[in-house]
Amino acid sequence: MVVHGWFGRLAPVVFASAFTLVASLTLFSCVGMADDPAPPLGGEVIRERYPNGAVRIERHVIQNENGDYVNDGAFTLFAPDGKRLGGGNFVLGKRNGLWTKWMYREESPLLQEAIYAPYQEPFLSEASFVEGQIEGLWTIYDRNKQKVSEWSFLAGAPHGIWTWYYPNGQKLRELTYVNGIPDGKVTQWNQAGIANGSEQYVGGRLRKFEVAWYGPGRKHWEGWYLYGKENTKTTYDWWLGQASTIVVSVAGGKVRDGKWTWWFPNGQKESEGAFAGGAKIGPWTWWHPNGQKWTHGDYVLDQQSGKWTWWNPEGIVEKHREFPVIAAPPGTGGEQEDPVLVESGAPATVESAALPGTAPAVESPPVTSDSIEVESAPPVTAPAPITEAAPSIVPAPVGEPAPSAESPPTTVPAPIDESPAPAPDDVSPSTSG
Repeated sequence: MVVHGWFGRLAPVVFASAFTLVASLTLFSCVGMADDPAPPLGGEVIRERYPNGAVRIERHVIQNENGDYVNDGAFTLFAPDGKRLGGGNFVLGKRNGLWTKWMYREESPLLQEAIYAPYQEPFLSEASFVEGQIEGLWTIYDRNKQKVSEWSFLAGAPHGIWTWYYPNGQKLRELTYVNGIPDGKVTQWNQAGIANGSEQYVGGRLRKFEVAWYGPGRKHWEGWYLYGKENTKTTYDWWLGQASTIVVSVAGGKVRDGKWTWWFPNGQKESEGAFAGGAKIGPWTWWHPNGQKWTHGDYVLDQQSGKWTWWNPEGIVEKHREFPVIAAPPGTGGEQEDPVLVESGAPATVESAALPGTAPAVESPPVTSDSIEVESAPPVTAPAPITEAAPSIVPAPVGEPAPSAESPPTTVPAPIDESPAPAPDDVSPSTSG
């Protein structure tokens, strides 16, 4: 077709301009989609605003099968100056994928915990979600992207390694969860990276090393305690930065578990042996005040087993006795290794690394909050001692010694009979000459 007249002369210019305009609009549209994704097919965009008119929250919604509007697609939180503060993606009302949020201490009870005090705000909180539950890592950084804490989750419950850090990047504390229950070693380090204390969790029960003193530098006893299992309910709200734990009940009491040692006031070792759930197990030894061995033999759940020997203070054998050999039930043979305390002297008391957060709750926005409750598993009970009557030479318990006024405040004996089990008196000990 031939175009004549003024239109023929202008046509190339008009078509060229139109092509440039279409290309420009197409480019603008592509750039805009990177920062402002289009709503899902059939969806809408809702914008909540600050009093000054600036957008505070921009979220995409669709109607579900019941006709209700639910978040679906991009969700973004903005500061009053338009800077992006956080967000992520919803799928039919549930968070999915990586979510991020910048927060100040005043906004988050979690960030008001003492462990976060040395860091500069604002903090960046990142977490991965699957079907609305935290799955994978929840990591918190300070304003300089220095890692502060990193917690691992499975289906919304703590699972895996949880770690806290010093501002210099060294680890501060680490523990492991299994399906919401703390289990395994708890370690704390100083800022030089040297471990200065250790605890354990066994099926949700804290196993802790404790020490008591006659006075400065004069150790009375040391050993491991297994505490009752705390059945807890924990609530997380990642968006608001909340993690609070409530103890619902406690199953089981505080019992000795693992290696124990007692000393005489003169510094000589008095007795040493191991416990399993409060019952004596494995080899036990007693000494005379002069350091000479007095009695030695094996226990199986508080019952004497095999060969036992007694000596007088001069080291002369006074008696042997053979007891029926008892097979140790599985898991009570003392095969569990105790954690090594690296530093000498009084072991450091390590705070339990339970979930932080008991600050007052903050009201949650109706479209952005997600609370997840995790209820601990049924209690794990320690093995009960055999109730059968013990041989006549099994020692009877003695009273608890009065704590020394000179004892360090962190090592005061716990309210339990801490006295060493007296040696079996099948042969009365001689007195030193």
